[in-house]
Amino acid sequence: MKGLFITIEGIDGSGKTTLATNLVALLSRKGYPVIQTQEPTKGRIGELLRTYLQEAKIPPGVDALLFAADRVEHWKELILPSLEQGRIVVSDRHKLSSLAYQSAQGLEMDWILEINTLVPDPDLIIYLDIPIDTALERINKKSQLEKFEVRNELEKIQKHYQRALSKTKSRIICLDSTLSPEDLTNKAFNEILPYLPSLSR
Repeated sequence: MKGLFITIEGIDGSGKTTLATNLVALLSRKGYPVIQTQEPTKGRIGELLRTYLQEAKIPPGVDALLFAADRVEHWKELILPSLEQGRIVVSDRHKLSSLAYQSAQGLEMDWILEINTLVPDPDLIIYLDIPIDTALERINKKSQLEKFEVRNELEKIQKHYQRALSKTKSRIICLDSTLSPEDLTNKAFNEILPYLPSLSR
């Protein structure tokens, strides 16, 4: 693979989307071929997932299987071709999210890993660590909440992320998400810089 696959992980309200957008913009300004993406995707399976995430009664197994299906399509149609072209792919969430969120719903982590075997682990995972109270302050500014965006769910998910991180083969970069967006972006760039030189134009 010529490119570099980076995913940004963390609980809701940790600032993943903001960091992904800012990091991609910084990489682009510095001359790196980069694309930004996210999970759930904007494809048909991803859109179905976004609807389901508003509904608390959907069985956890359905969530997990839909995420896995969306991820396979995402990998085959966007991520893999981009990596083969030598691009840096920055994704807001990936396989680690399924391990943390669906295991927090009671599913076995080994089973979640098994249904995700068609997609490899990313090269780098940037995990954003944040206090629950700070995450909730950010989340509560939204007009519509998803089923995981409440304190008891976030506390469970944060604990399961720690176990999920031990299951990945990826290099892990843990960052303090209470930093300002600018400082966090610069910190993330400096951490991934050792892996970038061969990819520059």
